[in-house]
Amino acid sequence: MLRTKQYKDVLLLIAVSLILFIITNTLLKDDNSHADTKRRLKVETVVLKSPDSTDRFEGEKRAIFLISFGEEAAQSTLVERAVMSIRRRGEFIGPVIVLTDAPLQRYKGVFDENVIVMNHVRKHLKLNYFKYEAVKYKRFKTYIMDYIDFVPELKDVEWVYYMDIDILLGAPLVPFIQELESKYNIQPPDLDESAVSAPSKLYFFKNMEYARRSFYANSGFFIAHRESSRECLTIWRNRMNKRPTEKFDQASINSIVRRTLDGLNNRCIVTAMELENYESYPTHEEQFIEMVENESYTPLIHILNSCISKKFTDEATEEFVANVLMLSKEERKEHKYGKEIVSPSKSVEWTKKLKTS
Repeated sequence: MLRTKQYKDVLLLIAVSLILFIITNTLLKDDNSHADTKRRLKVETVVLKSPDSTDRFEGEKRAIFLISFGEEAAQSTLVERAVMSIRRRGEFIGPVIVLTDAPLQRYKGVFDENVIVMNHVRKHLKLNYFKYEAVKYKRFKTYIMDYIDFVPELKDVEWVYYMDIDILLGAPLVPFIQELESKYNIQPPDLDESAVSAPSKLYFFKNMEYARRSFYANSGFFIAHRESSRECLTIWRNRMNKRPTEKFDQASINSIVRRTLDGLNNRCIVTAMELENYESYPTHEEQFIEMVENESYTPLIHILNSCISKKFTDEATEEFVANVLMLSKEERKEHKYGKEIVSPSKSVEWTKKLKTS
């Protein structure tokens, strides 16, 4: 009897393992086939853009990529204020890509012609695979190059700067990026034969000091090269696929960081840049007041909309954002850009409805 039970247990274990193997490999097949992804993009992705010629961004080497998913994000003005900060204090007039699951009508007529709004490929959204809602959306960070490829006008773009939509630019983008390029030797790959074997690279900022025990690097902003960063993005995505119960996308990227620091990673090199005065995370209202009074803002201002921003009063947040965005008196009267809190758990239910509609 004992042997029979053990035999049944072994068969059950083999069956479960086989099922998990089939599910995981089906997911990975969808993720890793770049040609198939590009084909599906042409069929499934809808893009909101002006009918200008494909020469609109000719010679433009830089682009900013934003991702906004879920009902609360669509109902908020997080994307609008992020783009406004990019255009005003960021002084960047180049292409900004907004990837969203919201109906494109939501953003029609909202932005200037250099903002491209596009819907996602449905097969990229694994609603029932990952345990936590936020990861289901944040996984799209690893697809940014696929979506860049889809837009012919972006053919000359080499560098893509990903930003969470709760980040505001507080200083001109290009000088800030150029300083990082010089300090961390962020350069395009060499065009010689050795470049074929060169490791893929991504660049993140280190996390806030008190949060580094959990996550060394923060994935709210990162720098990626159109060609040389692709392998890193795929490795990041595959690590997320193999960790469906992780609560944060940063868990996977931080495992790569640790391997890089330990000298165990030779295919994907992740650089964790020092925060210094480049990125700030306001954690109390006194920081708002100090920055406004001194008219001194870091290039990246990360107002964590899902957690820390809950501590701020509506009045303090609205006044701070109004100053960062350099709102006119008329714009201030509209009271459009105040406190925003987004709950991923509510967003998934909305996305499911959109998927079946």
